[in-house]
Amino acid sequence: MDVSNRMENELFDAIQRANSPTVFDFNEVEYVSSAFLRICVKAARAVKGKLKIVNVSRQNYKVLEMTGLHNIFDVKKPEGSLP
Repeated sequence: MDVSNRMENELFDAIQRANSPTVFDFNEVEYVSSAFLRICVKAARAVKGKLKIVNVSRQNYKVLEMTGLHNIFDVKKPEGSLP
């Protein structure tokens, strides 16, 4: 099993056990891969859209915006205006 599948399985186990909204803290995230975006979409479906992403950098917000995922997740736009 590769790393992304193992991470995905562990994430869903944690989401299913949790009784609270799912929050991803992007504070130290420098790069968002397509595999992680897939995991986020699957997680959002598992929690019926109650997925929040906090501390998003401008660069990562642009990725979420380009893919349209900023409309699926509860994402706070980074401070300051984005070009």
